[in-house]
Amino acid sequence: MINEVEAVLFLSPRPMTPSEIAELLNTSEEDVLRAIEELKRRYEGTALTVEEFLGAYRLGIREEYVSLAKKLGLLPEFTRGELRAIALIMKKGEVKLSELRKRFSHVNELLEKLRRYGFVVTRKKGRTVFVRKTKVMDSYFRLIEGT
Repeated sequence: MINEVEAVLFLSPRPMTPSEIAELLNTSEEDVLRAIEELKRRYEGTALTVEEFLGAYRLGIREEYVSLAKKLGLLPEFTRGELRAIALIMKKGEVKLSELRKRFSHVNELLEKLRRYGFVVTRKKGRTVFVRKTKVMDSYFRLIEGT
């Protein structure tokens, strides 16, 4: 079970919830959570880590190895326009989708890219859709800022 959960976390392009993993592996959420805790212990003192945010998990690398990932081109690259939109999301924490659409072109493509990396989540309140940054986005751009 641990190896299967590890493979899912490694292969998934986005963070996954325990229920998604359990459904995929035809097992219980409790088994998945136990496997995740074992993986966290297994990765202590290594370059890898199991990252959690908003109830979802992914396999990541520790901060001291981010420069290697950048050299290999494994971290996302953004256009200048995308970075301006990202800066607005980072600054406000949560932005109306309509505001992003008014100010920036290709917002749908950007949001898909940001969701794929686990950087944003969307939520609907009434007829308004909000785009909210995640801890992963904070962590990623904090690392980039420091390099």
